[in-house]
Amino acid sequence: LSALDVVNNYPQEELEQIFWKYGEERKGRTIAAKIVAQRRNGIVKTTRNLTEIIQLAVSPRFINKTLARIYQAIRIEVNDELGRLRKALEKAFNCLDRSGRIVVISYHSLEDRIVKDFFREKERDCICPPEIPQCICDKVSELRILTKKPLQPLELEIKQNPRSRSAKLRAAEKIVEYQESV
Repeated sequence: LSALDVVNNYPQEELEQIFWKYGEERKGRTIAAKIVAQRRNGIVKTTRNLTEIIQLAVSPRFINKTLARIYQAIRIEVNDELGRLRKALEKAFNCLDRSGRIVVISYHSLEDRIVKDFFREKERDCICPPEIPQCICDKVSELRILTKKPLQPLELEIKQNPRSRSAKLRAAEKIVEYQESV
């Protein structure tokens, strides 16, 4: 899958969905419609072509943020970044011995949400429905979250390294022994 495939072959509804889901872009519907309309005149070949289409849909005041969100959404779709992150978290967790620690730095809210949800899922000890008065699932908590809220860079670090601005660090410790899945 390439960005060229996404931009030129995805139906409008699917483009809207990835722009919202992966870019959290509010103008995704308008941008997707403009892309599909442009495709009737020929394929969108370059990032310049795509940027020009997006500029038709968005106020110049918001263009830089919008471009960043749209290109992020396309990149995440092409590379399956969120799916790979989920798999990597599971593999990393399975490699840990008891008391082993997993530390993850995320750079945008979608990644951070996946890490947070993964840690919370592993921390839960009962997954029985609330209407069942007594636990019958025998699930035990597998890790302890060490950072209830993500750690973020201090102003000094941001001044020294502006790219750290959006970084969020989460950490957890494994509290059960490794068990092979059956």
